[in-house]
Amino acid sequence: MPVLSLQKTLPVKILSFILISWLCWWPTASQATNGTVINDLRYQTLEGKLGRLSDFKKYPALTIVVRAGNCGIAEKLGPRIAQLEKDYRGKIPFLFVYAGKLDMTTAAKKDKKDFGFQGDYFIDDEAIFIDALNAKTTTQVFVLDPERHVLYSGAVDDQFLLFKSKEHVMQNHLRNTLEAITLGRPVPNKTTDAPGCLLTRKSAADRETNLVFKDVRGLFETKCQNCHDGKGSSAFRLTSYDEIAAQKDMVLYVLKKKMMPPWFVDPSTGPWRNNFSMDEGDRAKLVEWLEGGAIKGPPEKNVKKFVSEFAMGPADLVIRIPKKVSIPADGQIPLQYFTIKNPLKEGRWISAYEIIPKAGSVHHVAFYELEDPKGSHDFSKNSNTEFIWGAGGGPMFFGDDGGVYLKPGVTLGAEVHYHATGRALVDNRETRIGFRFHKKKPLHETKYIKLMHSGELTLPPGAANVKLTDTYPITENFKLLGVAVHLHQRGKTVDMRVLSPEGVDKDLFKLNYYNEHFQYFYRYAEPPVLKAGSKLSCDVVYDNSAANPYNPDPTATVTWGLSSTDEMFKCIFMGYAE
Repeated sequence: MPVLSLQKTLPVKILSFILISWLCWWPTASQATNGTVINDLRYQTLEGKLGRLSDFKKYPALTIVVRAGNCGIAEKLGPRIAQLEKDYRGKIPFLFVYAGKLDMTTAAKKDKKDFGFQGDYFIDDEAIFIDALNAKTTTQVFVLDPERHVLYSGAVDDQFLLFKSKEHVMQNHLRNTLEAITLGRPVPNKTTDAPGCLLTRKSAADRETNLVFKDVRGLFETKCQNCHDGKGSSAFRLTSYDEIAAQKDMVLYVLKKKMMPPWFVDPSTGPWRNNFSMDEGDRAKLVEWLEGGAIKGPPEKNVKKFVSEFAMGPADLVIRIPKKVSIPADGQIPLQYFTIKNPLKEGRWISAYEIIPKAGSVHHVAFYELEDPKGSHDFSKNSNTEFIWGAGGGPMFFGDDGGVYLKPGVTLGAEVHYHATGRALVDNRETRIGFRFHKKKPLHETKYIKLMHSGELTLPPGAANVKLTDTYPITENFKLLGVAVHLHQRGKTVDMRVLSPEGVDKDLFKLNYYNEHFQYFYRYAEPPVLKAGSKLSCDVVYDNSAANPYNPDPTATVTWGLSSTDEMFKCIFMGYAE
């Protein structure tokens, strides 16, 4: 039976991990601080017009906006900055400084056009403005007075963080600053942190190295490109030397802080077939190459090119969402549901599947069998017919001996959770699932055991450590192929265990830190067999307090629901009876 309790304390190891991770979560910008005077710098706009900072001294203030392409948070802020510029037109001008390093002219022109920025826009290719402002990230803004004293430096608002975001804006830092200036009042905040991609500078190498790109290319392919491949929801691509070099400082930062790759599984569990964590030797090698100047080296010959549409290999059947979907540039987007006709004339056993979402704009996707084509799309109770992709996910393999049966003619449903990227997009039926089929019936039918809470899930206001537990009895020997978990913004830690018939309690899977942006299916390299008479257990700890920076509303009583402002409890065990 499900159990609810308020957990008073957490193990010191977990608390230390969460605290250290939070304190180091983004680079704090030692930017130009309040009162700093910026020199009367000159620039040349994209159109060739010459200008200088003193041209704006007739206004009460000047807003300088740092821009750079290939960074997710900077893209999301684009519409908001454009709206602010419009709201304060004629009162406080905006000046745009492009500091990206990849296809600079093309990317800068596209950025200005796509978001409709009206102010002077120029490329700071020598980092003159960036160095004068001591700007660190791609999301920083600076407000100067007529004498070019810095009145404010920091973020546009507080919604977006690295790897997570709040449901709504809580503090409109830039708008509050501009409004105070126009009303003749003191600026409320002088500086704030501006989470974003680190700006890459043309700096000299920090160390000597003989490493060149060919020596580290394989690590980027195996440890980074499962997310940063341009197909999923990652903030930027890392599929070529030029893309990696353009993000050199950001990649170096997250490697040294051990924030990437995002593998948060406790090492006491596993081993895992899809483990993309990085050992210290490989991490040191990448750091050496990056600190050594990210040298490209001579052209490589006979580099293997990935040509298949699917990472799992060619698909036997591809099913797409049935219609185009317009994705707004900003704001919250409701879950989208689709009904799809299954083209199969006869049943087939699935050996593997892979979901490819609309690139960069999808949080998760689920395809599933609909019991009633005209009924609810609630697929939570279907045991074997859900196929799910979450941010960072890849192909799902059921093994040579296992498979899931897809009935002929059954109606399929799809649920797609889009998120705004800063640009209005269209999913032109790009979200799709590919299936690979067994040539004959496999020895075992793969099944899902799902431990869930619905009406019993209640998080009191302000509760920091709410522990929920659910259990499931194993009635026959069960070979466990892998596990997954799905929570929302208040999820904190996860512990899946098995209690053997002899009374031995063993950890199967532990997450010391849960992040909804990294939802993987964890596949065992050596699948354990759970004995009949065992009991599966899953413990989830939630944080509904104000100390949780991602909590949309710590004063709310939170219950189960589909919205990310609600919560979920879903622990999945996949395998088959032996």
